[in-house]
Amino acid sequence: MGTTFTLDLHPEAARSFDEKAERLLSLVSEVPVSGQRQGSFRPAIHPRACFTEKEIVGEIEVGFVDYRGREFGKTFCHEGKTFGLMGDGYKSLEDLAAQVQQTKGIRPYISARCLAKTTFQWVRKRCCGETKEAFTGFVVRECGAQVKDSEVWLPLYHVYIQSDFSVGKIRFRTLRPEMLNVYLDQGLEHVSPADHDKFRVEFERTRSRFQGCAAATIALTGEPLRVEEIATEQAECSISVLRFFHAANQTPYVRSYCTFNGMENLSVVSALVVKNGTIERWDQSLRSSAGSTWVLSDRDVQDLQSAGLEALGSLLLKTDMSPLESELLDAVLLYSRNSLFDDPANRLVSILAALESILIRDSSEPVGKNAAERLAFVVGRTTEERIAIRDNVAKVYNLRSRFLHHGREPQDMDCLELFMRYVWTGLVALIHGMDKFRTKQDLIAALERRKME
Repeated sequence: MGTTFTLDLHPEAARSFDEKAERLLSLVSEVPVSGQRQGSFRPAIHPRACFTEKEIVGEIEVGFVDYRGREFGKTFCHEGKTFGLMGDGYKSLEDLAAQVQQTKGIRPYISARCLAKTTFQWVRKRCCGETKEAFTGFVVRECGAQVKDSEVWLPLYHVYIQSDFSVGKIRFRTLRPEMLNVYLDQGLEHVSPADHDKFRVEFERTRSRFQGCAAATIALTGEPLRVEEIATEQAECSISVLRFFHAANQTPYVRSYCTFNGMENLSVVSALVVKNGTIERWDQSLRSSAGSTWVLSDRDVQDLQSAGLEALGSLLLKTDMSPLESELLDAVLLYSRNSLFDDPANRLVSILAALESILIRDSSEPVGKNAAERLAFVVGRTTEERIAIRDNVAKVYNLRSRFLHHGREPQDMDCLELFMRYVWTGLVALIHGMDKFRTKQDLIAALERRKME
């Protein structure tokens, strides 16, 4: 993008935002500075890096977060004193930023986080007498200058593909050695020659994690934080749809790690053998189940496309999904989540939630009986098959009841495995037949009629 991007904001909306921003200035107050309490405990955390004044660029802004991790205040220094917006004052700033972000010409390109940060910059500059510019003019210019065309790559954990393919708006591509080689060369240019060897060692650790892995990629226009938000949101849907076809969704004995690299949640236990205060041995053991690597050849991808991946990918591209299509997609995404867990109880909760979301009308009707019978008519082809499915679902609901009400972990893994295959097969059948009904109510009505035939 060669020129500064121009954000579109309606004059009336701009006038309203300017008035609210001016009122925001009256909420700025001096904030007392409190240091660390004497005698307070300080853990012996090993520092990985030290920053000096020369590494700090621009004004220092201090933010405050509560026990929930939510920011509730921010301060700046002026003439030896500390000022800021705290509590309700900072909430007013966040509300204003959120309102601006919801406008049609802003939302696709600017995040609420970027707007909140820029709004605080305007507040600081106005309070320090560094600008007299109106709020919207300042925000539109500063945020617009950050908008650019970007291609975002979000690497997956240990997923390897023979060729590129798309699911919805996401293109899955391989992070190849030559890309990392160029990035290494660029990094070395910014490091002193004396630190080259150290930089190479650190980089090779990164290379071993990412090289050759598939990445969810998408081209977007926006400021960095908004691009990251949209890319992550789109990638999560496409990755979940792809993961739905992993073998882990049909058995509790295997887990899927098909997610963003860094969110795979490997269960690793460290055990230190200590004698007389000295570490004699340091062991690490992997406690997660099998399935950490997923290699997809072109033939594998073709099979997945035929199984329903292509249909779901097309669904992700639609802007006018029917109510049934929307609820079915939600059920698939919910079901896909189960395979990220090791614990059978957690997996069962996600699977049953997915099943009930698509086969139960509402909370007023009996859940177990209706879910069992309707799934039986979606999957079963003969009377004997339907009876077997119904009985299996009844057993699984008993497993859930024993866990939720008595804390007993599911033990009958074979029963759970059979149930998973039934539900997965049922969802696949609904995917291939989703154009037959417009709403979930239409689907359920058709299943109820079949029960009466």
